[in-house]
Amino acid sequence: MMSIDTCEFCEGTVEHQQIRARFHFRGQTIYVDHVPAWVCTKCGEQYFDAPVYKRLEQIARQRERITETVCFPLAEYDMALNSHDGGERGAPPWTLHYRNCLSL
Repeated sequence: MMSIDTCEFCEGTVEHQQIRARFHFRGQTIYVDHVPAWVCTKCGEQYFDAPVYKRLEQIARQRERITETVCFPLAEYDMALNSHDGGERGAPPWTLHYRNCLSL
């Protein structure tokens, strides 16, 4: 296992943690729990040791075997521009709400 001391983006301190990793593979995204990673305490950038990354690729290749999903609200970026008050604070909730589910 490699040791990383500082983040290459913000020079923050990097610590070893177990995380829920968002992993992009061949145009799709999966989430994997309890992944060992190096995480910057300042900006949140995540780094994976090579064997961990290879295991994430193996998991992603078998995406069809993943049975659990996680759902979350998903909005369009332009929705704030289309709200009646120009997206100011205190604006009423948008009438359009989206939900997206991804494999966990």
